[in-house]
Amino acid sequence: MIRIWGGPLWLLLILLLPINAFAANFEVENARLNKREGAYYLNASFNLETAAHLRELLDRGVLVTLVTEAKVEAPRPLIWGDTIALVRQIRRVQYHPLTRLYIIDEPSTGLRRIFPSWPQALAALQQVRDMPVIDEVLLSPDQDYEAYVRVRLSTSALPLGLRFSALISDWGMDSEWKRIPLRP
Repeated sequence: MIRIWGGPLWLLLILLLPINAFAANFEVENARLNKREGAYYLNASFNLETAAHLRELLDRGVLVTLVTEAKVEAPRPLIWGDTIALVRQIRRVQYHPLTRLYIIDEPSTGLRRIFPSWPQALAALQQVRDMPVIDEVLLSPDQDYEAYVRVRLSTSALPLGLRFSALISDWGMDSEWKRIPLRP
């Protein structure tokens, strides 16, 4: 007779875990690449459906890290394309209860923005402007490319206790990849 570790206790533990605690997903509403000065820059807007849960994490003192990812691929028939560029923009958000301010830091640019209210901070989080994606010299003018963009919560930046919860539950704080056609 083969006995599985823990037997019914293991099954009970799985049933008690919070499943779909944060069910709604982030969404990329609008995204486009603009060519300027020999490079392509991403402008995108997001719908952060789970904004209430973001605020709940912030209000509990959790530093929240949002990652905007963009990639450019050269499509190939029958299999996935070659990734030519993959860039990430990290934005760290925190709430300071003593001053009642929301702070958004962008380490890649050194930009720090301070907002007196959650609606103002959320509006800033839902926009990405002039994010560099790829230099024009890396693209062949006679080939079509596909660019993709998404936004997600970085679970690896969460405190250890929340990391486990985020892995076993579907927090839904990520978006699907949105495709953007690209012709140099």
